[in-house]
Amino acid sequence: MWEPDTRTVMHSLTIPRGVCVLAGGVYAGEKDSDGRTVIEVAASLTDERWKIIQSPFMQANASTTSFSQKMIVGNGRLSYMQTTMLDIYDKTFEHTDQNDLTLI
Repeated sequence: MWEPDTRTVMHSLTIPRGVCVLAGGVYAGEKDSDGRTVIEVAASLTDERWKIIQSPFMQANASTTSFSQKMIVGNGRLSYMQTTMLDIYDKTFEHTDQNDLTLI
């Protein structure tokens, strides 16, 4: 979602087993070396504006502590890279994902 007056970008998602993320950031016109638009959003348990809400089971056993995503859009291509940090049974786990979509 895009809020043009404040240049705020928002991304909301639900992760199975009771985790909801509202990530956000401010777009200031960033471009990569190819002139494509770069958009970044983030959320964490401690951020007052961009939050992670979880079921009691997930809070106790597999808590999502942060989420960040970077998207690069333009020239017939969308690329994304995202990282989710989790505390699972007293251990920290980093889950990363990335992909490129190309218009054909």
